[in-house]
Amino acid sequence: MGLIVSACGDAIFEARRDLATGYWFRNDSLHFEFLVTDTLPSYAIKCAVRYTPAYPYYNLYLYYQLKDKKGTLLQQGMKETYLFDPQDGTPQGKGTGNLYEKEFALLPSFRFGKQGSYILSLVQYMRPDTLRHLGSVSVSIQPAK
Repeated sequence: MGLIVSACGDAIFEARRDLATGYWFRNDSLHFEFLVTDTLPSYAIKCAVRYTPAYPYYNLYLYYQLKDKKGTLLQQGMKETYLFDPQDGTPQGKGTGNLYEKEFALLPSFRFGKQGSYILSLVQYMRPDTLRHLGSVSVSIQPAK
């Protein structure tokens, strides 16, 4: 799995983890470490998933944990997103042809209590142990609107 990190526009952090084989195994946690220097605004923590039309399910469940650098758990939960319309099977998000990307909010408004490093961990939480036809998972953190 590769990691690409950048920050664009209002985002304080953006990174993408490529799933080189197109598979995401349940025991493969994706970790995103980032730095918060301004604790005044609330931040939207968003996730984006790239997938192909061959992805065999209409939805995706993700389990997430947000911890500070010391490992203190700040927030955890599960999030469901629809990659395909459950009624007609239309791919959701942006894209055409063989690749689509669906962005969704993990935490629409989160306030960090102190400056420092944080780690967001993501695990696919579907019934099958292995998910196929996924290209990458991205995280972006920007001031909430």
